[in-house]
Parts: sequence; structure tokens; C-alpha cells
Amino acid sequence: MLYTLRPEKIKLMRIKLHYRLKQLKKMIVDLSGPQGNAYALMGVARSIGRQLNRPYNEIKDIETKMMSGDYDYLVKVLFLEYGDFIQFKKDGKRVIYIRTKGKPRF
Repeated sequence: MLYTLRPEKIKLMRIKLHYRLKQLKKMIVDLSGPQGNAYALMGVARSIGRQLNRPYNEIKDIETKMMSGDYDYLVKVLFLEYGDFIQFKKDGKRVIYIRTKGKPRF
């Protein structure tokens, strides 16, 4: 059975998502402080995923991906998934990641 959405429903969903994205403020995460702990970063990812109404399975997949490497890989995955909503700082200075063909570069 194929389920299609009516154009009015799609428009309403886009408006709700746009409003939700405008409400999200960019989080500032200090990587050198207690917020930079790996478990704290996974909590940040979970929190943002919930605010964006991502499915539970998708959030769990992102967390599994974050845990599959070292600390630097965890930060890179967090940036790739939620870089539009997070600003990283380290030792009081802003850390800039640049997206190039889907991979972050320092």
C-alpha cells in the first residue's frame, strides 16, 4: 500500500519544521571543559536529535557511529550531523570545522 501526503499536509509539516529550527539556538560546547566529555557530547547529540524530532533509531545509529572511533572521530561525527546547531570552543577560542564533500576539515 502506497501512502502519499496531500500538498497541504506537506506544507504544514515544512512550516512546523522551519519554526522548530528557528527556535533552536546554536549551542556553544567547550571541548576543553566538562562539556567536552565524550558522554556529555553524546548527550548533546541525543538532545538535538530529539528537538529535531528525529526517529529514535536514527538517534541511536548516530550514537553508535560516534562510539565507533576515538574522541576526534566522535567530535567529527557530531559536527557532521548537527554542525548547524553547535559551535565548538577549545581553550576559550572558537574551533572552526569546514565541510568539504561531506567530511569535516580542521
